[in-house]
Amino acid sequence: MAQLCLFLCALVSTTPAFPDEADSESVSVGVFLPSIFFVGSAEKADFLSQLEANLSDSLGRRVIAAFNAKPSGMAKDPLWLVDGVEAVSQENLSLVLRAYSKGQTEVPATLYARKDWANAFSLLTSGRVAIPAMAGKESDLLRYWLLLDEPKADQIARRVSIARDARSALTAVGAGELEGAVVLGADYKTLEPRLAALVKVVQLGELPLPVLAINKAVVDGPTAAEWSGRLAKAKLPLVRGVIDEWKLSRQDSVLMELRQALRRREPMVSRSFVAAPLPPFQVFLDGMLPPPPEATPLNPTLVMPERRFNSLPDPPTDSETKPSVPVAVYRP
Repeated sequence: MAQLCLFLCALVSTTPAFPDEADSESVSVGVFLPSIFFVGSAEKADFLSQLEANLSDSLGRRVIAAFNAKPSGMAKDPLWLVDGVEAVSQENLSLVLRAYSKGQTEVPATLYARKDWANAFSLLTSGRVAIPAMAGKESDLLRYWLLLDEPKADQIARRVSIARDARSALTAVGAGELEGAVVLGADYKTLEPRLAALVKVVQLGELPLPVLAINKAVVDGPTAAEWSGRLAKAKLPLVRGVIDEWKLSRQDSVLMELRQALRRREPMVSRSFVAAPLPPFQVFLDGMLPPPPEATPLNPTLVMPERRFNSLPDPPTDSETKPSVPVAVYRP
């Protein structure tokens, strides 16, 4: 009995203490990270546990985190931890922290396969390719952001299949069930030995890493401002091989361009610029001709040019020829 009491006392002492008002109300954070590769279920669970602990310390109240299959199930969650693609697609999110990988907030989306292909176009048009689920935005993301609405981009986007997350997409390619997968670029060979046969076919474009945001549809303005200050100092968990730092969020040009591409369904590179006719061809000879040479002074000494024709022979003398007819002599 004494040992049981000591165990209960130790358990209570190790439990994090929160203010009284926090005990009666917890904060939920919805997690939707299909683009992030977790090595296994143990690492995924550890990520969730660290996230709860770090956010609880920052807010001063208990935080409960849970993975979700789609963002529609997180409508009542005050906090969201989601992929950057999902964050820019929502109207009611106020970004606080952004994930970094080697100092960058974007990671190239890479097309992986089990063998070398002649080119990426043949794989995308003839092979079975998967992309992690992003709440129904996969087709628009692939067509308008990664393929820039190039010819046959619509055809490729319509035939791509949807995977639950990056791990399931890459595992299907490694097992030969699919020919390719479009996921964030990482050294998956070192993370998962079973993916050692994967090869990089091509990099399609940059995708933003996950963000921590406040759901303004649930949290009012003053509370959101207070939480932003508290969460700015939070130390969120890292993900081996993908996320190695969290920093304050910035609305940079990449996020704004991605939001415009997904909402308006138009590529970030204007097609009108490529299809515009060329201006009339004009050539300005004045700027192309070399300058005339400087004038040289004339030589004051006149020199006769050489004879261009041979001189005529002298007429014959009387001793050489004699006239054949008498010469009339005129006498006045």
